[in-house]
Amino acid sequence: MIIKKIILYVAVFILTTAFFKSALEKCADENIKSWKEFNKFAEYREEKKTDKEIEERNKKRSELKKKCNLAKEIKENSTKMSYECLKYRKFILYESSDYNSIKVRDISPEENLRNYKNYIRKSLKVKIKDQFYEKSYASCIKEEKSNPKLFDAKY
Repeated sequence: MIIKKIILYVAVFILTTAFFKSALEKCADENIKSWKEFNKFAEYREEKKTDKEIEERNKKRSELKKKCNLAKEIKENSTKMSYECLKYRKFILYESSDYNSIKVRDISPEENLRNYKNYIRKSLKVKIKDQFYEKSYASCIKEEKSNPKLFDAKY
């Protein structure tokens, strides 16, 4: 009789803790599917540009800056940004690095899915230590409080 109770308690413990997830955890797991680490297309490494490349980049940047300043002088009182200034800002944002990104390998969608599944298999205790997962979990709590019927239907 005692052995049957122990087996029953162990079975209930295993079924309730290991195999079932709460609706909040399911919600948070769905939210993190869009994280960039689960949606990579390729892996890159950074390599320092040569001195010649850096010199050419600086020359191009100074030319674009001069054109932008000239356009500003012409349109002194205008609140609109000139095409030259837009080109200069684009250059500063995307091309002003001292490093070149070199593609190492492609990452398949299957690998991304495998990484995602490995992450969501972790226990809630481990996942909640990640601050981004914690924020996702907190947003699910707010979602559940704001509209419980919809939340129950979704998860």
